[in-house]
Amino acid sequence: MLDHGEDTKQRGATLMVATQSNLRTLVRSLFLAAAIVLTAAPLVHAQEADILVTKDGPSESDADTDVSYSVTVTNLGPDDSSEVTLTDGIPSGMTFVSGAQDSGPAFSCSFPTAGDTVGSTVCTIPTLTTGSTATFTFVFHIPAGTPPGTAFVNIATVSSATDPNDENNSAPAGTVTPFPPQGDMSVTKTGPNGAGPDTDVVYTITIHNAGPDDAENVQVNDTLPGTMTFVSLAQSGSLTISCTTPSPGSGGTITCEAATCPVDGDVILTITGHIPAGTQAGETYENVVSVTSNDDPNDENDQSATLLIVSSSDVEVEKTGPATATAGSDLTYTIIVSNNGPDAAVDVQLNDPLPAGTTFVSLAQNSGPVASCSTPFIGANGTVACTWAVLGSGASATFTLVVEAGNITEAINTATVSASGSDGDPSNNSSTVETTITPEADVSVVKNGPTSAEAGSNISYTITVTNDGPSDAEDVELTDTVPANTTFVSATQTSGPSFNCTGTVSCTIATLAPNAVATFEYVVNVAPSVVDGTVITNTASVSTTTDDSNTANDSSSVNTTVETSADVSVVKTGPTAANAGSDITYTITVTNSGPSDAASVTLTDTVPANTMFVSSTQTSGPTFNCVGTMTCTIATLVSGATATFDYVVNVLPTAPDGTVITNTADVTTTTTDPVPGNNSSSVTTTVSAVAEVTVVKIGPGSVSAGSNVNYEITVTNNGPADAFTVTLTDILPANTTFISLTQSSGPTFSCTAPPVGSAGTVTCTIATLTSGAIATFDLVLNITNGATGTISNTATVTSPSDPTPGDNSSTTDAEVGIAGVPTLSPYALVLLALALAGIVLFRR
Repeated sequence: MLDHGEDTKQRGATLMVATQSNLRTLVRSLFLAAAIVLTAAPLVHAQEADILVTKDGPSESDADTDVSYSVTVTNLGPDDSSEVTLTDGIPSGMTFVSGAQDSGPAFSCSFPTAGDTVGSTVCTIPTLTTGSTATFTFVFHIPAGTPPGTAFVNIATVSSATDPNDENNSAPAGTVTPFPPQGDMSVTKTGPNGAGPDTDVVYTITIHNAGPDDAENVQVNDTLPGTMTFVSLAQSGSLTISCTTPSPGSGGTITCEAATCPVDGDVILTITGHIPAGTQAGETYENVVSVTSNDDPNDENDQSATLLIVSSSDVEVEKTGPATATAGSDLTYTIIVSNNGPDAAVDVQLNDPLPAGTTFVSLAQNSGPVASCSTPFIGANGTVACTWAVLGSGASATFTLVVEAGNITEAINTATVSASGSDGDPSNNSSTVETTITPEADVSVVKNGPTSAEAGSNISYTITVTNDGPSDAEDVELTDTVPANTTFVSATQTSGPSFNCTGTVSCTIATLAPNAVATFEYVVNVAPSVVDGTVITNTASVSTTTDDSNTANDSSSVNTTVETSADVSVVKTGPTAANAGSDITYTITVTNSGPSDAASVTLTDTVPANTMFVSSTQTSGPTFNCVGTMTCTIATLVSGATATFDYVVNVLPTAPDGTVITNTADVTTTTTDPVPGNNSSSVTTTVSAVAEVTVVKIGPGSVSAGSNVNYEITVTNNGPADAFTVTLTDILPANTTFISLTQSSGPTFSCTAPPVGSAGTVTCTIATLTSGAIATFDLVLNITNGATGTISNTATVTSPSDPTPGDNSSTTDAEVGIAGVPTLSPYALVLLALALAGIVLFRR
C-alpha cells in the first residue's frame, strides 16, 4: 500500500501526462483551423485586365464607294474588365454610313447620323469578362470626285478602368484612292542611211510598254516618205497588233492598233518600202513613226525618225598578208577600202572577223578619210569594224592590222565592206588571205641549288621550266634523276600551269603556252654517312614534241659539295643530395643530333672526390666499348642515335656534412661539331653526413638494498656515415654509488667516472665512431642500505650526425627488496590480497 507521499507523486505524474496530451490535441486543432481558413479564404490582389483592339479594312478603294472596317475588342485577362469603352471617329474627308455590333457580349453604342462628316461611334459595356471578344462593323463613304492618291486613316481606341497596358489600346486602318492605270509606250525605228534608185528599203519599228500598267487603246502610225511605195509588212514580238497598210506599189500611211498592250509587251514591225527607178542621187527620205495610248505618262519617247539619202557607188576592199608564219608570231595584214563611185558611198562599213586561233594585237589607219573603228581587246579574238558616214567617190583608206597566230596550222582572214545604197560591183566587197602556220617553241629549264650541304641534311633545288615560244609547246616533259649519295624527299610544283608529276620527278603537261613559266621545288636528303668533300651533281632536263629552236637550254645541273657536321651532346642527371656512405646513380645520355654521322665518339667520366667507383652500365643505344671507371668509345654514332648509361659511385662515409660532389661527363668526336657548348654536362650533389647512433642498456629487474647491480650498455653506429663527436652519458640514480666501469668491446672511448662509493655521472666520448661500429660497456653500481622502491637508470648517446635523436637513450628499472626478507612472488601477493579482502567482508 502506497503512503501519502507516493500517492501524491503518482497523481502528479498522471496529471502531467494528461496535461501534455491535452496540449498536443489543442495545437493540432489550431493548425487544422488555420489550414481551413487559409484554404477557404481567397487571395486578395488588384484586379487587372488587358484590353486589346484590332482593326481591319481595305488598303485601297475608289472614289464614291463605301468602305467597311471591322473592329475587334478582346479581354486578354487575367481578370474581368470594368467600364470598357470603344471609340471610333469618322475619318477626315469621309462621311458616316452605318455601324453595328456583329458578335460578343452586348455593348451599348451611340452612332453619328448617316452623312455626318465629323463625330465618333462610342460603345460601352459595364463588364467584359476575361477571354470575351466583341466584333463591330463601321461603314464610311468616300465622296465622288476624290482625287487619286488621297489617303484616309480610321482609328479605333478602347479604354478600361482596369487595363494596366495601353500599348494595344489603339488600332489604325488606312485606305487610299487608287491612281488610274498608266502604261509608258515607246517607239524606235531603224533603217539604212542610204540606198540606190529602184531598190527596196527595210525599216524595223519596235513598240514597247514599260508600264507600270497595261496600256489601253494603243495606236501606231507610219507614213511612207516622199515617192517611196509600200512593199510589205511583217510582225514579231510578244504581242500581235492589227494593222492596215497601203496597197503594194502605192504610198500612204501604215496604221496599227491594239486594245491593250500588257506591261513589258512589245511589237516588232518590219516595213519594206521601194525607191522608184530614176530617183536622183542626193534625194532624201525622212520617215517618222509615232505611238499613242490612253494614260501614257511620258510622251518624249512616242516618236522615232530615220533619214535616207539616195546614192549609187562601188565600194571595194583589198587585203594582203603573209603566206606562211610561225605559230605564236605576229601576222601583219594590209587592208585598203575604196569607193569607185560614181556617187559618194553612205554608211560604209568594214568588217574583219579575226581567224580562229588568233588574237588581236593592233590596228592603225595609215591613210584616207578617218574611220571610226572598234577592235577586240588586245590578246582576245573578235571582229575589227570601221565605219564612215560618207566615203566620197574616188576616196580610199589604208589600214595595217596585226594579229598573233596561236597554236594553229592555218589562218584564213576575210575582210568585207558594205554601204547603204546601190553597189555597182558586189564581187569586190570581200578579200581573203590564207596563211600556213608552222608551230615552233623554245622550251628551257634552269636549276638552282646550294653549292654546299651537310651530310644528313636536305638539299632543296628550284627548277624553272619556260616556253619562250613563239608557239605552244606540246607534250612537254620535265625529268630529274635522284643523284648518288642522296634519297628522294619530295617534289612540289610551286607555280605555273599544272603539270602531272609521278615518281621521283617526271612531270608532264599536254600544252605549255608561249611565255608560260612553271616552277618546282625538288628536295633530296644527303646520306649522313657521305664522306666530307663528296660532290653531288643533280641535273634536270626538259623536252617537247614541238620543234624546239634551241636545245642548248634543255638541261641544267647544280654541283653541291658535301660537308660533314655532327652535333654530339651529353646530358647528365643525378640527385641534388645524398648521404655519406650511400650510392649516387647518374644517368648519362649521349646524342648525335646530326645532320651527319659522328666519327670516333668518346664519352669520359672521372670519379669525383669523396666518392669511389661502383659501376658503369650502358642501358640503351648503339654499343659503346667501355673501359676503366668510365671511358666509352664508338667508331661511328649515326645521326639521330642516342645512347644511355648508368654511372654509380659511393659517397665515402667519411665525407664531411655539406660536402659538394661535382660529377662531369664529356663527349667528343673527330667530326666537326657545330655546337661544342653541349659537349659537357655536370651534376652537383650536396652530402649529408647522417649517422644513426643508438644505445641499449640491460640490467636486472630487482635488486637488494646493500648489494651491487651490473648493467650492460651497448652503443652502435648504424650509419650510413661515420658519426662524429659521439658522447655516452649515464647519470647515477638516487640510492646508488659508483663501483666500476669497463669497456668490453669496440673502438676505444675515453671515459670519466665518479670516485668509487660516490654518486655522479659516467661520461664516455670518441671523436669518430665509424659506420657499423659497436662498443659495449659494463657498469657496476651499489644499492644503498635501506633503499626502497624502484631504481631507474638511463644511458644516453649523442652525436651531431644523428638525424633521429628519439632513440638515443635506454632505461632499465629495478625493484629494491629488504635484505634477509623473502620476497613474495606476484602469485603469493595475489593470494594475500584475497585473504585480506575476505576478512573485511566477514566483519561487516
